[in-house]
Amino acid sequence: LPAARGAESDEGADTLASVGPSTIVVTDKRLFVANFNANTVGVYDRDLGPFGMWTHDIKGVGENPHAMALSPDGRFLAVASIVGELDGKRAKSRIVVVDTESLEIVGWIANESR
Repeated sequence: LPAARGAESDEGADTLASVGPSTIVVTDKRLFVANFNANTVGVYDRDLGPFGMWTHDIKGVGENPHAMALSPDGRFLAVASIVGELDGKRAKSRIVVVDTESLEIVGWIANESR
């Protein structure tokens, strides 16, 4: 897994937070890891190697992803970010929805404060 707490820098806005992987979700085929500072979700194939192997990162999940949950049927992964997106004036928190087969972002739920 990524570096220990405090050893990595934030890829997006400087939020002064330093947290390593914050949530892990396991399916029959994959392991998903919320990479808080990298602003990605790491994907591991559980069929590769004795403990699974990293295959790629899902980008575009927002600033500082920290919580994830599977839909009841396991088809979708919801990814919540602490900051979401920044437009220079305010944060727009959001939940990104990822298809667990294609690993593509298929939607999002936004909360725009005014």
